[in-house]
Amino acid sequence: TDPQVRRSEGGTPVMAIVSATAIHTAIAIASRRWARTLAGCSAVAGGAVVAQTTAAPLPTPHGMQESVRDNAQAAAPEMPIAPHTRELHLPWPLSSGWRVRVAPGAVPGRTVQVLERDARQGPSAYRVIVIPGSGCTGFAPFAAAYFSGLVHAQVWVLHKPGVSVHAGPSPRTCPAQFTAGDALSLWQADALAALQHHLDAAQEQPPLPTLLVGISEGGELVPGLAPAVPQLLGGVLLSSPGLDPGISGAMQAARQGQTADWQRLERAAASPLLRDAWQVQGRTLKYWRDLFAWRVAQPLVDASWPLLQVWGSADT
Repeated sequence: TDPQVRRSEGGTPVMAIVSATAIHTAIAIASRRWARTLAGCSAVAGGAVVAQTTAAPLPTPHGMQESVRDNAQAAAPEMPIAPHTRELHLPWPLSSGWRVRVAPGAVPGRTVQVLERDARQGPSAYRVIVIPGSGCTGFAPFAAAYFSGLVHAQVWVLHKPGVSVHAGPSPRTCPAQFTAGDALSLWQADALAALQHHLDAAQEQPPLPTLLVGISEGGELVPGLAPAVPQLLGGVLLSSPGLDPGISGAMQAARQGQTADWQRLERAAASPLLRDAWQVQGRTLKYWRDLFAWRVAQPLVDASWPLLQVWGSADT
């Protein structure tokens, strides 16, 4: 099952569980479908495929833009400063063809580990950028099997600051500093910075056609990251409702009989007397405040690019 499952303080899942097989199959199906349509939505220039799909800039959630940098500066760094994208050499082995690079986040002291692989067959025809869900899952131990169907794709998997690519699917605990610096606005700012550094380093002419994949919570970053991708073929949401997270959270709480707890959480997040750093239900109030203010549904509806939303048979 998908390790990207949020749990309340009592251990009750707040987000639905999705079959890993369903995710793997969905990515493979989506990639083949979009690969087949490249001829219809692209132009050939200099022997390379150039996607013509464009994405209009999307607004940062209300009240977030001006506070992103300040909040990022306040987050405790988990890894050393990386002024430039660099390859990371670790004692743990990686599957053949995979590598890890470290890119700088939005502010000094925050870095993003990016697990990468080029196409398994021939030159990369397109790119798949993956934004994992909540928690501290590291994709390196299972990435080879997870993305095995994407034989013609270059794959980038962005990991939140403080998360090691080698953590595996179900790490027992997350580093304390990870929780202190985990919030949607911080993660989006770091992901944008890392993505831009990687794209600049690639120096592609023309840019490689790209699919942006959000898994669970990662789907909440898809609208904000899309404008940074120069040749965006489309977005994919895996086990992600595509709703504003405050709304989907309330629906899950009602389904599980936890509406009263959810309402207490909302009141705590709205209180001006409580600091962002205080933790409630295993997350900081900064995390919950971002979540309640975050907007996903309307930006997805307004986007000019196609969107594939995938649910496993066990999803609620």
